[in-house]
This record gives sequence, C-alpha cells and structure tokens, in this order.
Amino acid sequence: MPEYQTTTRVNLRSRPQVIPETIIVTLSENTIVIKSGVSALPEWWKVNVPSYGIEGFIHSKFLEEKPNGAVEVVLDPIDLPSVDLKVKTSTQSKRNKTGARAYPLNESGMPDRDLTSSSTKIASIHNIISWLNVETSARYGPAEKQTYCNIYAYDFCKRNGVYIPRVWWTRSAIASLVNGIKVPPVYSNTVTELNANSLYDWFVEFSSIFGWRRVFNLNELQTAATTYGNIGIIVGQRLNLNQSGHITCVVPELPTKKAERNNGGNVIRPLQSQAGRTNHKYFIGNWWSNPDKFRAFGFWVIK
Repeated sequence: MPEYQTTTRVNLRSRPQVIPETIIVTLSENTIVIKSGVSALPEWWKVNVPSYGIEGFIHSKFLEEKPNGAVEVVLDPIDLPSVDLKVKTSTQSKRNKTGARAYPLNESGMPDRDLTSSSTKIASIHNIISWLNVETSARYGPAEKQTYCNIYAYDFCKRNGVYIPRVWWTRSAIASLVNGIKVPPVYSNTVTELNANSLYDWFVEFSSIFGWRRVFNLNELQTAATTYGNIGIIVGQRLNLNQSGHITCVVPELPTKKAERNNGGNVIRPLQSQAGRTNHKYFIGNWWSNPDKFRAFGFWVIK
C-alpha cells in the first residue's frame, strides 16, 4: 500500500465531511499514513494511521508522498516520577478556600474510589462528585479572567486514585531526572503549574507512564465509565494558547443523567463533570469539536 505523510496539522475524520462530529483526532505535520482506498468523493482518501492504530478519511490535498527514507519519529515516553507539592498541616487547600490551588486538597474525611468491583467504583465516583460539589465550592468558582477546570480535574482524579499533574517537572528538572539525579519539587524552580493547554501536551507525551490509554471513540470512552467505573478525561488545546484550554471528566451515567446518543445508539455527547466559566456536576456536550476554538483534543481512559 502507498505511504504518504501529512503536510500540515490536519484532522482525521470518520467520514469525508467537514463537520465537528466527524473529527477523530488531529494529526501532526509529517504523520505517516497508508492509503487504503478512496471515498465516494475521490479527493477524500481512506487512510490507516500506523502510529495511532486507527483509520479514517483525509482530504488528499493535505497529503504528499512519503520521501524515500523518511521515518516518522515516535518517541517512547520518558519514565518520570509523579509529582505533587507537599501539603503541610497549615496548607489551606480546601473546597471552601480560593487559595493554595497548586496543592492537593487537605481536608479530613476525603472520599476515595472503592476499587472492590465495578459497582463500588461507580457508586464512589458519584460520591466523590457530590463531595467535591463543584457548583458551589469556592475552590472552583470562576474569577473574572480565570477558570479552574484543571483544578477540578486534578482533584477529581486524585480522589479517584489516578494521576494527572497539578504541577509538573520543568525541562531542567527532567534533564536531571533522566540522568538519575534526584530532584525535590520546588515551586517555580523544579516544578511549574500546568493549565489545560499544557495538560493536553502532558497527556500526549507522558500520560501512558501512569496508565492512561488514549481512545478515539466516544462509545468506548463512555462505556469505560458507565460499565466499569473507570475514569475518562477529555482535554482540548486552544488555537490561541493565550486563551484557556479545557478539560472535563467523563463520568458514569445515572438513570436520570445520560449521555446523548444518535439514532444508531452511538454516543455523540458524553456525560461529563467540570469546572469552567460555568460549573456542572453533570452535563452533556461536545465542546472540543469546535475547530475555530480548539487546535487539538483527545480522549483518555484509565482503570
């Protein structure tokens, strides 16, 4: 089969139609694809993307023949340790406080996910959502120019026993760690806070170290949460990196709170929980699919 590479950042689509609902994933420039056919529209090619293990459609104007000897570089993630700022007894990182958002929550009686079975996982996820109380907790309330989707997603994952960073290693700290040098977490020195735009890059580069798996299908994403009590994340990176990206948690469905499905039964708007300009314990949406706002997005799951 002939091999090609993308000439720019481009969306791989589920069918040859330029609408938000058809976007599977945004491919980087020079991603290698294998042409496997054409569609009813000859300029749209069906391609396989070996580095992702998926296939879809791309307009042929965004592809060129792979030069002889060209190799797509897919780097294995560097095995780095997780990092959090150390909470002291006096640290005021609490739901009813607006300070210390770089720290994990520090309260008594904090709930955790019960991993005994799928049903206990699901019940405890909803208990965590209720306890975090994103709609009224001061920690997540939007400010005039700032929102705190990343804070809520971090707290949600922390209570569910899975890792995403609130702070992450700086480049110089990573260089030291790779060379076997132990590095203490020091704010604005060896670690720095991550916003939602930065979290997208972290998920792409490092999340697999900590057990996250990227998926490309909303049915799989919602089923992981609803059937098995697993944790799902959607994260989007803005076109303008000076504007806020977004991150939401995909959560198990309830009898009265369901994902939206099309006539074929496929999920088109998963059930999510978020902080943001408006905070919701539960909502459905496909906010990431607006190409005028988001340059890239992804779905990840973890047990």
